[in-house]
Amino acid sequence: MEESTKLVDESTEALWYVVHTYSGYENKVANDLQTMVENRHLQDLICDIKVPVEMVPEIDKNGKQKMVVSLVPFIRPSQ
Repeated sequence: MEESTKLVDESTEALWYVVHTYSGYENKVANDLQTMVENRHLQDLICDIKVPVEMVPEIDKNGKQKMVVSLVPFIRPSQ
């Protein structure tokens, strides 16, 4: 038991956690988490909150290319 506790105490690497949300609420949850961290002064425990996104090119009806933000992982439907 002492050895496992010692490993945890000496580790300075951050741990990653995944938060599952409903689709479309990812940024709201990230903002709410960031507000909670600031209000409770937990900046030394929570170092970063990220929402993974990817810019995906899409061509509209007029043939113009635009970039849309897609949450990763992205599944492109077959056309």
